[in-house]
Amino acid sequence: MAGERQLRVEPHPGATGAARRFVSRALHDWQVPDPWPILLASHELVANALRHARTPALLRIRHRDGRVRIEVADTDPRAPCRIPEPDPMAPSGRGLLIVALLADRWGVELAATGKTIWAEVPVTPATPVTPTSPVAPVPTRTR
Repeated sequence: MAGERQLRVEPHPGATGAARRFVSRALHDWQVPDPWPILLASHELVANALRHARTPALLRIRHRDGRVRIEVADTDPRAPCRIPEPDPMAPSGRGLLIVALLADRWGVELAATGKTIWAEVPVTPATPVTPTSPVAPVPTRTR
C-alpha cells in the first residue's frame, strides 16, 4: 500500500516521541509488517536535525515499491559531519551510523535554504517470535 505523509516538527522536548508516533501510525496504516528499522532510522534523523540544526524540521515519509523513504529537512545549511568512528564510551554520536546500517541508501541534499537528510529502508517481512525465543532475532544485511 503506497502513501506519503509529512509532519512539521518543532524543536522542543517530546518532539522526537511525537514524530515516532506519527511514523508508527503511518506504517500501521500502510500495513508495514516490520516497522522497527524504519522507526529507528526516522527517530535518529529527526533527533539529529533537532539537536544539531536547532530549527523546526519537516519530516516526510513515503512508502512505495517495497521501501520507505524518510526525509528530514531543516533550515540549517550546514552539512552533517562525516561519520566518525564513535567513542565507545560516548553516550551519543551514533545516529548516522545507525541510519547507514538500517538503510539501503541514504544521503544529504544541500540547498541555500537548508538541507534534507534522507534514507531509504526496505520493507521486510516481520520476523516471527516463537515462545522458545526470548527476543526476536536481529535481522542481518549483507552488502
